[in-house]
Amino acid sequence: MEILTKEKAKEGIEVSVINIVGYKNNSSRTLTIPNEKGIIKRILPSRRLPVLVEFYKNIGGHSGNSIDFKGKAGHCWWCRYDELMIVNQIKVNLNWISNND
Repeated sequence: MEILTKEKAKEGIEVSVINIVGYKNNSSRTLTIPNEKGIIKRILPSRRLPVLVEFYKNIGGHSGNSIDFKGKAGHCWWCRYDELMIVNQIKVNLNWISNND
């Protein structure tokens, strides 16, 4: 596996968390989910946390908080590129997680 970079980030690829990810309640970095896997759903390069991942498991996150994407409640989190490893560069069905348990 390799660390995700801006150049390699694509919606639909599977990623895994390297380390602590995200901010909770706009305070300190408190969500610890190493090795959790999910699918990149949105990439907004202008954001401080540009990569929206919808995880397979409920991580205590949110549903995406995106204008054009609503994921499964508790499964989504915005991340930095360097917090993620590429698991599978083959795009997966973007609707699979949201539509199935």
